[in-house]
Amino acid sequence: MPTSPDTTYPYDVFISYSPADADWVWGWLVPRLKAAGPAICTDQESFDVGVPRLINMENAVAASRHTLLVLTEAWVQSHWTQYEALLVQTDDPSGLLQRTLPVLRGPCTPPPRIAMLTHADLSSERNGETEFAKLLDAIRGVRRLPNPPPISAGGSMVVTTSVVPVAPPTPDPKSGPNLPSNPFSGANTITEPSRFVGREAELKRLRELLQAGSVTLVGETKTGMSSLLRQFARTWEGKIVGPIDCQGLDDKDDLFTHIAGELDLRDHSWRTIREVLRSREVLLLLDELDAAPARGITLDDLARFRSVAQSNPGFKMVTVSHRPLKEVFLHTGLDSPGYSFLQPLKVGTLTEADARLLLSHPWAPDAPQFDAATTDQLLKLAGGHPFKLHRVALNRYKALADPTYNWRAAYEQDLEQML
Repeated sequence: MPTSPDTTYPYDVFISYSPADADWVWGWLVPRLKAAGPAICTDQESFDVGVPRLINMENAVAASRHTLLVLTEAWVQSHWTQYEALLVQTDDPSGLLQRTLPVLRGPCTPPPRIAMLTHADLSSERNGETEFAKLLDAIRGVRRLPNPPPISAGGSMVVTTSVVPVAPPTPDPKSGPNLPSNPFSGANTITEPSRFVGREAELKRLRELLQAGSVTLVGETKTGMSSLLRQFARTWEGKIVGPIDCQGLDDKDDLFTHIAGELDLRDHSWRTIREVLRSREVLLLLDELDAAPARGITLDDLARFRSVAQSNPGFKMVTVSHRPLKEVFLHTGLDSPGYSFLQPLKVGTLTEADARLLLSHPWAPDAPQFDAATTDQLLKLAGGHPFKLHRVALNRYKALADPTYNWRAAYEQDLEQML
């Protein structure tokens, strides 16, 4: 694997592109970038075999200093949803967005979060070399414009002619200046495998149920079902499509487009998707299925997937919902409801042993441990609820550095605003 000069990231840039643009990416872009020296991460050369595509994409983005988006209408239609999911799930979405380098290859309407970023225009040969040089500078971290001069207390710009040493900013005591970084996360979904703890019983039961058919995970909001789904995907040895977050879909066609993209199909029609699913071993993962009806996904669509599962035992589904599917998809007919092939698996809070393991943050061994009394106090406040445990521990950890920090009030405010 090539190595990047920045030891924080093994790669300088990960290239995200639509299969429809593969000829240009591999015939022009990749050779030019490699010749210029940056360490390149691509799906064909870097994705691990047997790992779900979305997980490979998460890992590639995390391992790369920048993510280069080859913007065309095909990318917007098939790959934006995946990248948007990463922005939503990451601990630092604004930071990930700042590491994003858009490259305009064809006419398209990028989503607002991407359109606000200045792009390199490689849609034609005109100024192509100039635009490519700008792209290389961005990958290398070279800024063409200086930062603006500082503003004086009176509001005027301060112009300096020499470099003056500046004292480092005073650390925020709540961030623990004398402690390692806070090991606890405010993210809704755990995407880093090392941060996922426990749930062995649920993972084992899910594997058992999948031997007999498809499964729907049901549980309260923020109990870690999305994290559980992604952890399971990392351990599945077969072909996986997803996880697809139904909250991020525009409509039913968007769902079919997403599925077709992960199956490397150019035709996004249901008939084409159905024929492929009938002939392959595929596990389809749908997250936040509660949002499906608002996107035009109906019982009839679930019945379509049920029909495929009945004709091909190699096709299975795992869905995530916060309500029983009979409450999400109302059924009034005499026939079997479209969700009848999905076996329910209730996901509750963590066991006490798993909760204590989470509070011991095994993924951050250098961070100090809570003492026994503090651990018991946090368990009493949050119980085994994964999200509550992370929030109460995150705030309590801040108080290790600043005893005046009112961590309990901050935790209660978190619950009021986020649950």
